[in-house]
Formats: sequence, structure tokens, C-alpha cells
Amino acid sequence: MSLHSDVFERVVVVETRLEELLNDHKDLKTSQKEILLVLASISAELTRYKGFLGGVAFLLSAMWATILLFKDSILAALGK
Repeated sequence: MSLHSDVFERVVVVETRLEELLNDHKDLKTSQKEILLVLASISAELTRYKGFLGGVAFLLSAMWATILLFKDSILAALGK
């Protein structure tokens, strides 16, 4: 009978450990989903700022090119 009780105890220990591992796996899946949601929001925010900064850079470049192109006309109009 001793062998039977030892096997039963070992099976109970293995089942308990398996349940713990399954619960940990569920927690990790939940954490992973939360992390993916945060990464998606960060990506969307970076895309928005990248577009804004690209627009500002384009506008400044266009203004600088216009100033350089019409530099002589601008200076003449200002009286210098």
C-alpha cells in the first residue's frame, strides 16, 4: 500500500504544479496583450508626431528656399 500512496502523492504534486503553470501562462498572456496595446498606442503617437515634424521641416525648407531665391528682391524692397 505504501507504493500506491507514494504514487498518489506524486500525482497530486504534479497536478498542483501543472495548475500553477497554467495560471502563470494565463497571466503572461494577459500581460502580453497589455504590452501590445501600449506599444500600439506609442506607435500611433510617434506616427502622428513624425507627420507633424515632417510638415514643419518641409515648411521651413520651402521658406528658406524662397528667401534665398528672392534674396535680392527682398533686400531691394527693404531699401538696402
